[in-house]
Amino acid sequence: MRRVITYLLLIFMFTLVGCSSLGVWVKSNLEGLPVWVYEPNVGKNQIAFVGKGTSETEIRARILAHESILDEISHLIGEDITSKHLAELSSRESIEEYNLKVTREFVRTTENEVTIWFLAVADRAVIERERSESELFLVKQLANIEKLENQAAAYYRQNNDIAAANHYLEIAAIAASLPVDRGQALFNNAINRFRKIIQKIEITVSLGRPDSPSTTVTLKRGSRRLSPRISASPVVASFSSYNALGEIYKSEQRFVTDENGQFVYRNLSPTLIRKGKIEFTVDLKEKLLFLKELDIELYNEFIAIIEEKRVYFEYERIPLFGSAPLLLAIQEYSLQGAMLESTHSANALKKYLQDEEIVTIVVKSNIEDEQQLLEELGKNEISSSYALYGNVGLYQMKESSIGALVAVSGELSLVNTKTLEVIGTTGQINASAVEASFEEAEASSFYRFGLIAATLINRFLFR
Repeated sequence: MRRVITYLLLIFMFTLVGCSSLGVWVKSNLEGLPVWVYEPNVGKNQIAFVGKGTSETEIRARILAHESILDEISHLIGEDITSKHLAELSSRESIEEYNLKVTREFVRTTENEVTIWFLAVADRAVIERERSESELFLVKQLANIEKLENQAAAYYRQNNDIAAANHYLEIAAIAASLPVDRGQALFNNAINRFRKIIQKIEITVSLGRPDSPSTTVTLKRGSRRLSPRISASPVVASFSSYNALGEIYKSEQRFVTDENGQFVYRNLSPTLIRKGKIEFTVDLKEKLLFLKELDIELYNEFIAIIEEKRVYFEYERIPLFGSAPLLLAIQEYSLQGAMLESTHSANALKKYLQDEEIVTIVVKSNIEDEQQLLEELGKNEISSSYALYGNVGLYQMKESSIGALVAVSGELSLVNTKTLEVIGTTGQINASAVEASFEEAEASSFYRFGLIAATLINRFLFR
């Protein structure tokens, strides 16, 4: 009788197990989990994915289980789809692109955590097609990487280190888009080669002419005197200039080294501040931007290396008139053409040039004839041979919705008062201002004219 019962139990057990193996059935019963967690039973045209998530909260456990499903799909098709489809799967329990649906779930709750299992079923043909396309994409990307590696090696042999470094960054960007198991090693190799290249780069500047300023910039592979020169490589020169309102801002110029790894630098910026530093650095920051989102630590490491390679060329331009003061003879006129007693424009110029360590003297004259004015300036008793002279007048005054509007127009020239040679002119300048009253707007517009004139005449003040 006992044998009969045992036999019947075995028949019943195999009936329950169905297509599942006895081992899976026993394991699922022992662990208290559904059989599909270990052996999903789906149709031949379907493919199953089981996701598991464990967390202190059910919401987080569900997200982790969804991510687990997406990880399985990503591994199978060879492309990371997590960020692309996580929101859709979490909100709809499905992914339309793969005809995928979550068909079952099982939740186990303990005192400290919640564990959730999901069974998701997708269209096998769609997944296989995605896998084929991904494999084809992978083959193309690997071929592209091989091509870039060969080009980088060739550039390095030609002493074009920056081009080689840029190619390794391109390889790293491509490798980062590949599945981790296929792209990580390629990414690490490209990053290491890039690091080795930029660590060896050295920038030097010659003594040059600090008063111009001009210098010769050299790019080398290493600090030794006979280190290979790096050709065809971009270098950024940064310096401080004035804008139209006399405010200092950072300006940049880009240069490329010649076949000798050098270029001759001369700053011809008309608004360059009188005394400062020209900074030279390798032009790689833009190429590194993709790393900022991908790996901020690597990005910061490489930015730090580039900054360490920065060199400075100190300069101080010499005024045409040396240490002698510059005369400022600027006449201001009313809307009716009458000469005003104000000196707003001259005061703006004086402030601007004071910041440049240039001594100025404001000359107030009632002489309107230009020739007579220049003769008077030439007779000064302070051994000054140069003057900024000219006139500026009001040409518009009106009420606006935001206040009193005043506009002025004029022109200034730099002249040698001994020879009457005109060194340079600003050309016609228009300036305007809006203030609460016409009196305030008039003062502001004249002052702004002086600031604009200062930036335009700046180029002529130095040797």
